[in-house]
Amino acid sequence: MALLSASWLFGLSYYHDAIWLAWAMLVAAGAGLLIGFNIRKPTAVEAGVAAVMLLPAIDLAPWPYRSAPLLIFVGLVLGIVAIPRRWPKAVASALIVAGVILMAQSLAILGYEYVTARSHELIWPFPSLLYAISRLLGFRAALDGTNLGLYSPRAVHLFGATWELLLDPATLCFLVGGI
Repeated sequence: MALLSASWLFGLSYYHDAIWLAWAMLVAAGAGLLIGFNIRKPTAVEAGVAAVMLLPAIDLAPWPYRSAPLLIFVGLVLGIVAIPRRWPKAVASALIVAGVILMAQSLAILGYEYVTARSHELIWPFPSLLYAISRLLGFRAALDGTNLGLYSPRAVHLFGATWELLLDPATLCFLVGGI
């Protein structure tokens, strides 16, 4: 789950330009670690219909959002093909689960981008919540409007109370993927 969640940081140009090799490696490793995850196998007809229904999403979605329906599609097709080994069914299940997780995470990322597009500053009462969390964690902190001050022995470090400080995209994806 953590690898699939972190893959969005490399696949989207959210903080920096996309690094496609790192993104592909994280998605492949995250899907590979899901091998052995047991799901109900769809029948051949169900898998075929679902695979055909995914084709428009694969065609229309931009990268890296396209990876979720593509993984589900490959998993469904691999589950339909009659290969007399056990590994195709295990890989098919892993690809379907990874695709579903990435699909939920992609919707969460789009929502996150929508909420934070105009301003990254937290709206009231969230700065106070961030201050309370920092105090509960044992930090010496102060709140000045939307700035959070954290004290160290020699200086006060001011942080802007932003959405990224409260809930960064990777953590959001991890929570949504876990749900």
